[in-house]
Amino acid sequence: MKETPKRALIKVDTTLRFFLVTLISVFIIETLIMLLLPRLHLMSAFWEAVIDGSLLVLALFPLLYYLSFRTLMLNNLKVKQYNEKLEQNQQTQETINSILDLSLQAISLEEHLDRTLDHILSLPWLSFEQRACIFLVEDKPDMLIMKIHKGLPEDILRTCSKVPFGRCICGRAAKTNEIIFADRIDDRHEIRYEGISSHGHYCFPISAGGRVLGVLNLYVKEGHKENEVEIEFLSSITAVLAETIERKRAEKELKKNINELEQFNRLSVGREKRMIELKSEINTLLHTMGKEERYMLHGHEKQDDGK
Repeated sequence: MKETPKRALIKVDTTLRFFLVTLISVFIIETLIMLLLPRLHLMSAFWEAVIDGSLLVLALFPLLYYLSFRTLMLNNLKVKQYNEKLEQNQQTQETINSILDLSLQAISLEEHLDRTLDHILSLPWLSFEQRACIFLVEDKPDMLIMKIHKGLPEDILRTCSKVPFGRCICGRAAKTNEIIFADRIDDRHEIRYEGISSHGHYCFPISAGGRVLGVLNLYVKEGHKENEVEIEFLSSITAVLAETIERKRAEKELKKNINELEQFNRLSVGREKRMIELKSEINTLLHTMGKEERYMLHGHEKQDDGK
């Protein structure tokens, strides 16, 4: 991207000002030193040169530090932070793209959720512990069922396998349909067990159209600060998860309906064939008895019966 003339002018003025200030400062300082040295009555030219150089360095150090070195260090820090931000954004976008690609693959919903958690926990810039789980709402509309988990101890798997809406942090996130953050175990952490370790939570509701489909629960270290970048990233992830959950469930329901329709069709066809066979048998029996056939069979029915 091309620099605007104004920005280019500012850079030129700053560089020129630094050059002029340094040049004038060296001239003034060296002049003062040369006026001072004769008053010291030094007998050796060597010591005059040493003192001259030392005084010049000491006098120029603050000027060069504040006008040059300090500015360069700050600029380097900004460049480093900018590069880290770029790398973070690239990793974030790659992760979101990978999760989007997962949603298009012919895999089960459970496998999709499992691999999504792997992608989230693999990001180096996210300060999450390697513990997480995903709850889904299934048959009961006010109950969370833990479907996928990573790194959770048996006590949590037992006590948190089912969480009612409104209970503990995950249940509160589901009931309010709002993101809940906790930097430590507090009064909201109602489900506890013996030996529970200190930790915090990000609980993100997975919702679509105002309807809660589940909750994404991630663990953080105690004292972790709520981070807008993390919230924005995880909000994007939960939006993708909500769309995937609805689509996978719709596909499952459609497949179920198709199977039921195919089964009904098979039963209907079988029943129709059996009726044709019975009519044909009755007609045959009546014909054998010398009586008139009772049923009129069409051409395709006779063909089916012959088969």
